[in-house]
Parts: sequence; structure tokens; C-alpha cells
Amino acid sequence: MKAKNGSALKVSWRQYARLMMFMGFVLVVPLTNFVWITHGSLAPQQDTQVGTTSDQCSPARTVKFHGKNGDVIIKPGDSKRVDMPALMNEFHWFCGDSRERVANDDYFNVVKVSRDHSSGTISWKFYKGTPQPSTGSGNQPDLVKVGDTKDACDGQRSVVLKGTAEGDLKIKAGESKLVKMSRTGATIFWDCVQANGACPTGDTCDEQSSNPVAFKWVQLDRAGNGAMSWVFYREKNESTPLSPDLPPTPMYVHNATGDVKVKLSPAIIPDPKFDPGHLKTQLDDFYNKKTADIRKTIQEELTKRGNEAADKLNGEFHLDPNWTLSDTNRNELRTAVKDGTLWVKYVAHHNVVNCGLLVGGYEAAFVLRFDIQLEFALPHLTIDKIPETPKAPARLAHIEIEGTTPHGDIAQEVFKSKLEDVKWQARSVNLDFTDEVNDALKGIWAGVPSIPKGLVKTETSISKAGTIRLCLRASSAPECNFGPEEAVHVPKVLDSTGGGCGEGLLWLRDAETQRFISIAKGKSALIEVESRRFNWYCGGSQGPEAQEWESGPVGTYFAHVSRNSERGITFKFLSWR
Repeated sequence: MKAKNGSALKVSWRQYARLMMFMGFVLVVPLTNFVWITHGSLAPQQDTQVGTTSDQCSPARTVKFHGKNGDVIIKPGDSKRVDMPALMNEFHWFCGDSRERVANDDYFNVVKVSRDHSSGTISWKFYKGTPQPSTGSGNQPDLVKVGDTKDACDGQRSVVLKGTAEGDLKIKAGESKLVKMSRTGATIFWDCVQANGACPTGDTCDEQSSNPVAFKWVQLDRAGNGAMSWVFYREKNESTPLSPDLPPTPMYVHNATGDVKVKLSPAIIPDPKFDPGHLKTQLDDFYNKKTADIRKTIQEELTKRGNEAADKLNGEFHLDPNWTLSDTNRNELRTAVKDGTLWVKYVAHHNVVNCGLLVGGYEAAFVLRFDIQLEFALPHLTIDKIPETPKAPARLAHIEIEGTTPHGDIAQEVFKSKLEDVKWQARSVNLDFTDEVNDALKGIWAGVPSIPKGLVKTETSISKAGTIRLCLRASSAPECNFGPEEAVHVPKVLDSTGGGCGEGLLWLRDAETQRFISIAKGKSALIEVESRRFNWYCGGSQGPEAQEWESGPVGTYFAHVSRNSERGITFKFLSWR
């Protein structure tokens, strides 16, 4: 193997150097993920200056950097207002082919830059402001920075970035690109190749770079000598709908009873009765019948993705075939109703897989914990026909991966970064149970009375405990009386800790709605976290700014976050029941 400049290089030292560089980043940026419902809104803000600085660049050279709408060129005598891709406190710019860096103590999302006509001196002014509407091909959603790292590729070579929404993209030395990836993930794959796109004989040109937090957008700035700087972003309002035909996922009632109540108004016939927990019982039966298929599919997918990760280290991946699949005693039902659509989510908790990587005689063992979530919606629910769902996917969620050897071991952390990619790829594992669920709905809805079509309309609601309530009401009849409200389920508090943020808003990402949530001073929110270790952000009326993190005990599914009127924060780590 040869280095990117063509000189001989021992494999072990090259891998060691690259892994140490990656580790330097991993140990600084916390591991996790993160949802947009504002608890306490702020008025739209005008441009507010938060800093200023200056730099030198010969008037014979062009100043260039990447803004929200693409490349920005600043010539001597120019003055421009530039919206940046996200809130940030630093970015790279180019003086000719020399890559430079400018930074500010406070976060900003607007830059006003001007250059002296004779000396070329650059004046930078940083602002927090409301970005102007995007124009041209650079149009994009609001982004949140979730990480950055460095890499290397000789200046005589090109970087070919794979897996972008537009296909493979070539980036030369001295260029800067902000691109959208074809999928959200934690690893980016790229080649360092000659100008003609070829990889020299005996060299290895395929590379990859990882970030502890999944991203959808990436910016690459390359200096004239080829040095690479990656910045990773997520979309602030990114959310993956269950189906293109259905609205965004609503807020669920967790640990729902599974009860189904049907009332008629007027009471022309006796109200039908369902056994307690009818819906949960029916879904438990469905789960038991599909257990073998679920186990087989998940084991095959994890093995496949684990082998792909191990190949990057010339190692071997192994998975304990006797891994634990959740049983119905540990499975949870969630229900919701929104705009006449009934939503059901069936969650199999506490699936545990022991696995590991063997590389060069060193074996690292890990434990992988995850949920299996079956989710479906029943739009336009009526009593005169058995409901059907257009989509019923089962997917892996709440995925955690932890080493079972000492956490401080560098090799363990390096291997863990590979399995982090397995974790994020595992989120794309989907099992389609649409036909099976629709068949099961026939049994779930058995016992609902047959009412002449058009005589009554069906009004669907859920109680605070998640009980599904169907009111069959004639147009002139009174509302159905379902009796007193059931008690609301309260999750178990595992532990708590404190923190501090003096800024107006604190941000977290909710795993269920897949959006960033902001929490104002004096407010609180209950948030489902991606894993027991999660990130939070202090500051920013437009979006998250400074990144922090917390970690709860094993079994943490939710965080109840409350703020006082000053800077105090209380984090309560909650189990699902």
C-alpha cells in the first residue's frame, strides 16, 4: 500500500494514525442523537450583531467561502450579507487556494463581509438573524451542526464523495461543497483518486469518515494541499413519515391499556363489550406467531452489516446466535388519534445481542440493545367496515451499543465506531407486515356491531390512558359518555441530575417525532431519547447552538427536562414503565 503522495507506508502505522485522528474527535464529541415543538416561543428576530473581526488577504487573491445558497465570492471593494448553512461559531474560508479559519465567541447564522479595495483587508461582522429566503440551486432546509472532523488526501488527487442525493461527487483541492446525502447515517464513504478517477496499482483509495451523531448533510472544505475538513449537519425539522400517504406521526399515549370501548348514542342496541386489554392481547398473539420470522430477519441483517463494518478493518464479525428477543410481557402498546386517524405502535423492548469484532488478534466484545417497533395508521375509521392500513412496517429503534471491555481502551473505541455504523444502518431495517396486520384487524375488530350504513357516524378518540374509544352517534344524538377518565400512565424515574444553561432556549431531539424540541426558561418537556446517552443544546432562537450531553442508567427511554427561571436544569431519566 502507498500513501496518498505515493510514498511507501506500512499498513499498521497508516491505520494507527488515521484511527488516532478519528479517536481525537470521538472523545470530544458526545455520542447520540436528537425535534421541534416550541415550549415558549420567541418573536422573529432581526439581525443582531454578536461579534466582529478582520483578516488579511492579498487583493490579487479571491476570497471564497460556502454560504447557505452556495459559494460566495468576495472581491476587493465588495460588501455582502451572507446567510450561513446553520448556526455556527466558526467556518473555513479561502484566500486563493489557502484555506483559512474565522471564529467568533458567540454563535451566528449571518455574516456581513466586506473587503478594502486597495489592501484586500477583510472585515467580518457576525449576526444572529432571520435568514432570508433561499434562492437558486442552494435552496435547502434549516440545518443543525452535529459534528466535524479532519482527513487527508493529496492535493494532486480528487475526493469522490459517494452516496450523495445526486450520485458520486468529485471535489478537488481548493474547493468547498455542501451536499445532501441520499440517506441519514453516521458514516460517509469516499475515494481519494487521481485526477482521471483511477486508483494507482497497489494503493487503496476507498476511505470512510464517521461521526458519532447521524447526519443528512455534509460540507467538505479542501485546502490547496488537499487537507480535508468535514462538517456534518442534520435537518432541524427532519422527520421520516410512516408512509407518504399518511400525515406526520402524532404524539402517542405510552404504555396504553389496550382497552377498546364502543358506545352508541342513542342506545339502539346494547353496547358491545371487549375483554380488558383486547387490542394488546391481539397484537401479542400476532407477535408470537411472527417471532421466528422476526428473529431470522434481524439476525441476517445484523450479521450482514456487521461483516461489512469488519471488512473495513480487515477483521471478522461474530454474533451470538442465542441472542434475546423480547417476549410479550416486555412489549408495550402506544395509541394516538389525530384528525380522525387512529395510530397504533407496538414496541418490543429489551432485545439484546452479544457481538464482537476480531482484528489482528485483538477481540472486542459489545452488547447491542434495541427495540422493534411495529407502527400502523387507520385513516378515516368508520364502523361499517373492517379497517385497513396502507402501511405496517416494523423497524429497529432505540439502538444502543456498548463495549463490555474497559471503556478507555482506544482499540475498543475504534472498533465501537465501526459498530456505530452498524447501529445506524440497522435503523433502515424494515419488515413489511401490511398484509398480516390487515388480516389481524379482522379479528381485532370482531364484536363491533353491524350498524346500517349512514345511520351513525364514527367518532374516534383515546383516553389519557390510551384506551381506544369509538362513539357511534347519530347526528342529533348527544355525545357518548365513556365514564370517568382512567389514570394517566406515569413512567418510572430511574435517576436524575442537574445542569445549567443561561440562554433563552434549550434544545433536544425527540426520537418519536424525529424533531428538535425547544424548552424556554420556566418550562419543561418529556422527550423520548434515541439512547440512554443523549445530546442537548444550549441557546439559539433559530435552532440549537452549543452542544452538551447527559447519560442515564441502562433502561432510560425518556428524559423529563425542566428549567427554572435562571439557568438551572433538572434531567430526570425515565423507563418506559
